[in-house]
Amino acid sequence: MNRVIVLTCLAAVVLLAAAEPSVLPMEECFVYLPIIGKARVIAVSPSPGEHFACNPDCDWADVGCDEGISKVLMQDYELEYEPCPFSNWLCDVSAGDPTVAVTAHLYNESPKDYWVIVYGSALDSEGQQVSPHLDEGGIVPGCGGPIPLFLSGKQTDTITLHFKASEDITLISIRMPCTSEIPPP
Repeated sequence: MNRVIVLTCLAAVVLLAAAEPSVLPMEECFVYLPIIGKARVIAVSPSPGEHFACNPDCDWADVGCDEGISKVLMQDYELEYEPCPFSNWLCDVSAGDPTVAVTAHLYNESPKDYWVIVYGSALDSEGQQVSPHLDEGGIVPGCGGPIPLFLSGKQTDTITLHFKASEDITLISIRMPCTSEIPPP
């Protein structure tokens, strides 16, 4: 089984900075893709230390979407090449297919507990989608559908999203535009 040891973004930057200090910004990490036999630099948005964007018209939990900035902070993330742990025929993916997985550690700065809707896309250097997230969220079947995630007030929670592995991926964008005090249907 081809599996890569998980490096946090910061660990990857420290490892690489020793060789070429000016090459890699803090928000980018390496992931080795055995299917192409190379390491790829993949950025994740938002970067560690940045807040997620939000839609003020979709802030049903009233937790504060101030000028399009949420109270959810990307603390850190890990990138990993791994065989897909599930099958999803709507996404044309089978268990064992090569994927890039990102595990995001999210801190809810609000004292309130609430639900968010999470989406993810893997993009190429032109900003075109290479792969939607492959994980099913239970709200709408299919690829790239909304995934509900419960965030505890003043706590860190995690979510892992999987994308079809491709040497074209340069950015993984994670979005959570909406909040709700009750779980989505």
